[in-house]
Formats: sequence, C-alpha cells, structure tokens
Amino acid sequence: LARGDYHMTVKRSGAEVVFLLIIQRPAKSSLLPFDALFRSVSQLYGPAVLAVVLTGMGQDGMRGAEVIREHGGAVFA
Repeated sequence: LARGDYHMTVKRSGAEVVFLLIIQRPAKSSLLPFDALFRSVSQLYGPAVLAVVLTGMGQDGMRGAEVIREHGGAVFA
C-alpha cells in the first residue's frame, strides 16, 4: 500500500509487471490516488480488470473506474 503522499501505479518491465510509487504533486496532477492506480491497471490489462472498491473518500476512484469500464473491465462498489 502507498503512503498518503504517493500514487501507486503499475507498468510492464520486460516480462514482469511492477508497482511504482510516485510522489504526489497536487499542483501538477488532478489525479487522485485510486484514479491513478485504476488508470494504470486498465491500460495494462484492459478487459481483464476486475476492481472491487470496499470503501473510499470523496471522488477518489470515480474517474479511474470510468477508465476501467472504457477499457472493457468491471468495477464493483
């Protein structure tokens, strides 16, 4: 899990998939933490994504969930 001041994303590195922790720059990014994670996962796995949201705060994850659906994945909240 990422600290509150970081975004966690995934990317392919050769044959592996790795997690990246990126320091959050609020002035430069309008992405919220779960939006960033959901977006990166959907770009990597497309329709194979299944996201389950158990709890949340504010709008975090809403835009990312839309991206997952646009790529053919599913979101349960």
